[in-house]
Amino acid sequence: MNNGCDNVSHPLFTLTSRSAMTPRHSSPRSTSGRRHTARALDMTVSAALSLVLLGGAATAAHADEASPGTATVTAHTATPSPAPVPVQHPGVNARLVGTLDKKDGEPASTSTTITWHIEATNTGDVTLKDLNGSHTDLAPGETTTHLFWQTKLTQEEINAHTATFAANLSATTPDGTPYNSPTLHGSLALPVEHPGVSARLVGTLDKKDGEPATTSTTITWHIEATNTGDVTLNNLNGTDTDLAPGQTATNGYWQTKLTREEIDAGTATFAATLSATTPDGTPYNSRTITGSLTLPVQHPGIDGHFTGVLDTKDGEPVTAGTWITWTAELANTGDIELSTIDGIDVALAPGETTDQFSWRSQVTQADLDAGTVSVSKTYDATTLAGTRYTSGAVTGTLALPAPAERPRLSGEFEGHLELKNGEAVKVGTRIAWIAYPMNSGDVELRNINDTSMALAPGQPAPYYQVRAEVTQADLDAGSITFSRTFSGTTPLGTRYSTPFTGTLTLPTGPAAG
Repeated sequence: MNNGCDNVSHPLFTLTSRSAMTPRHSSPRSTSGRRHTARALDMTVSAALSLVLLGGAATAAHADEASPGTATVTAHTATPSPAPVPVQHPGVNARLVGTLDKKDGEPASTSTTITWHIEATNTGDVTLKDLNGSHTDLAPGETTTHLFWQTKLTQEEINAHTATFAANLSATTPDGTPYNSPTLHGSLALPVEHPGVSARLVGTLDKKDGEPATTSTTITWHIEATNTGDVTLNNLNGTDTDLAPGQTATNGYWQTKLTREEIDAGTATFAATLSATTPDGTPYNSRTITGSLTLPVQHPGIDGHFTGVLDTKDGEPVTAGTWITWTAELANTGDIELSTIDGIDVALAPGETTDQFSWRSQVTQADLDAGTVSVSKTYDATTLAGTRYTSGAVTGTLALPAPAERPRLSGEFEGHLELKNGEAVKVGTRIAWIAYPMNSGDVELRNINDTSMALAPGQPAPYYQVRAEVTQADLDAGSITFSRTFSGTTPLGTRYSTPFTGTLTLPTGPAAG
């Protein structure tokens, strides 16, 4: 020991010995007593060092000549530090991209669908699991583009030229913590407005029956205007009338006076335009609309149109074969009374109308494919003087509701002669007619040809084979045409059938080896 401080360090303890300490009491004490006190302290320190250092160099002998002092033992407990728990930082960088699902040049309407695809990149440091419940996991740095939503355009969006959509991404981190992204906003600029109007002018003479047409006779020209564009037309011709896409207005009219030239020609004419503004304030002017009116110069005349009504019950789908009742509204546009129309007594005075003529027709598959049914018919009339008159075509169009089902089977027969090498075709030679039906419609077809077979849309059936034999008539004709009807039932119970045909040209010589 020295007269200063000796420090002994150990991972568990630090031992400090301080000498030449000032005694607490100043009274004289014998040297032997102080030596005894120092030795006792040294023994204590030596014992502590022996325990700590387990046989180290610091022993009681080293402390034998030490000066009086004090010893301090400080214990250090080595507690292991807990492993730090990594902090998760989930994050996503995403955007919504909208696409109009329509053909090029087709106007956007409220039936147009927008597909909103999301482009999402994991910008965090943990995998995002089960994105939006899609079973899709997104590792850090990875990008996905297969999530999407679909919406329908609204008239407000069409008017504003912009469609918008908002969505969120949800997921869980590997430790099960839910994660929700900030709200994502997407916008899609819509195509330029396409205002349009289809219109016609209908003129009516404002005179009493039998009264001659003169230069003082007034003609009222009513306009029937249909908005054929994709935006609303506001303030038609300065009125408070707004015309939405597909809507028709008949409340506009003009009045003119007959001229001598029109009376001499037997026809009055008029031209007009329609003006309006689109929702964004753009002025719109239609093409010139012309109308003509044949004047009643003692000539019979019939004009009119058909109105069609589907004969279906509520909820019943329209299919090929559905009946339509057409009612004709006919007007005597001549200047002489009509006594009969199509053999029926009517006594129809000039300017009067009748709706007692109706007939029925059936919807065809072509009508279903087109989405509309149109009719055209002429009427035979007889005047009071016995003169026969045939009207122009009276037409009508009925829009069909979108069919719930479009069943279709496609295919044809291929004929194969069963001949041995060198054998010639003769009466009785067997023919194998093979067809490969395919469901080319948009609904499942069941009970194909009254079997348990069911075909999903786009699914082909196993080959269908029919055997036949060559007849003398086939040999005389040099070819054979074969036909069979294939049928199936839709999920709504509609029975669909269509013929499959095939033609086989018969060889004139023996079969090749």
